[in-house]
Amino acid sequence: MYLMREIKFRAWNIQEEFMHRVVSVGCDKKDKWPTLVYMKNGFIDSVEEPHILMQYTGLKDMNGNEIYEGDVVRFCDFASDITGGHMGDSIITGVVTYDYAMWFINDKYDEPELPLCDAHLNDDEFEVIGNIYENPELLEG
Repeated sequence: MYLMREIKFRAWNIQEEFMHRVVSVGCDKKDKWPTLVYMKNGFIDSVEEPHILMQYTGLKDMNGNEIYEGDVVRFCDFASDITGGHMGDSIITGVVTYDYAMWFINDKYDEPELPLCDAHLNDDEFEVIGNIYENPELLEG
């Protein structure tokens, strides 16, 4: 028996400044960027211009939102409710990244804070609050 994992991507189009849901990815050795087939306004289109490809982690947040590389997430550093936690608890905001063959949540200084699986499993209120391309202000301060 083996586990099936859903492999999905989304892409940030650098020129349009728009996030696309990727339907398929194609590669050609001569091109710098992979060719993407994506959904735009309900229609299938393709793009070969500069973009940033982000992979789905296979996890969802408390609201059922899929968690992708580049997402900004918020969680409590202890297994308790954000609204009624313990005195020593702190709320962490970080970015989902892939490094060392696993998913991490990096802090605003791009330092690995915690493996994604640890944060996700230990907090019922783990939430995607945006992504680094559409909501860079979430990492300020």
